[in-house]
Amino acid sequence: MLDELEKLDFVKTKDKDGIENGWVTGVCKDEEGKLIAYQTTIYPTNDSEVPVKKGYHCYRRQTNRLTCVSGYVTVVVYWEKKRREMYLLAEHNPVCLTIPPENPFALFNYHNDFARVINHPLPHWDRETFETDQYSWEPEGDLQSQNGAFHDFSAFEGVDNED
Repeated sequence: MLDELEKLDFVKTKDKDGIENGWVTGVCKDEEGKLIAYQTTIYPTNDSEVPVKKGYHCYRRQTNRLTCVSGYVTVVVYWEKKRREMYLLAEHNPVCLTIPPENPFALFNYHNDFARVINHPLPHWDRETFETDQYSWEPEGDLQSQNGAFHDFSAFEGVDNED
């Protein structure tokens, strides 16, 4: 029924230099108005050597659960702000990457298509506590020279249905 439609937030995002890098859209809310899930969209890049980046973000209380639903996204996580690991997530092989609080992460789009990631945060995202929960964090040194494990989840591992 049309009267059941609910307006959701649409917020353009910018990197630390003030350059637009995509947007965030609410997906669904709970009965208290907190976001159960939201989609972050990362602009495509014009140069596969220079990705479009969102982050680094770190949350004091929020656990982030990320699933790529369109395109490809590389998620770089600094576990305990020390150990760097990269995860390539893709739309055709859905996985959920869980990032507990106090583990900074960034999303990178190295491709010429939009990347869309759904986040199902716990606790649910709340505009009132967002300002005190999220903070920016940057790794020390050159990212390109830092070693770390790479986990490629872009290969299709689905189940074929023969109907």
